[in-house]
Amino acid sequence: MTFFKPLQAVWFTFLMSWLGGMFIGLTIFFLNLISETQYLGLTVSSAIVLLSSAVKLDHLSWGKLLWFSPISWITLDNIDVGGLTKNPPFAYCAGVLGGIIVILTAAVLIFGRKKSLDVKGE
Repeated sequence: MTFFKPLQAVWFTFLMSWLGGMFIGLTIFFLNLISETQYLGLTVSSAIVLLSSAVKLDHLSWGKLLWFSPISWITLDNIDVGGLTKNPPFAYCAGVLGGIIVILTAAVLIFGRKKSLDVKGE
């Protein structure tokens, strides 16, 4: 609370939530695209989200899982802003999520060219 004004905290939380949502959405889309199923992307993304629950438990003991759990970075209490904790810094979190989003977007564009998109209607 000492590092942010309320509007800044809202902005940083919104940014990290948006990046996290893009990460999960692109993960689901890419894995479903390459596997040609509807379940692989959902299963892997569910595991990634469940990892954030394990990080909450692990955070009390040694906390190294926090560095590998992008969904945990959505809340500001899991990010080191002032250099006072062992949590990953904001630049690391935003950079990793941004890099993964760029990689997944490129992979979708590359692998998606050769596939047709079938939309199931009612």
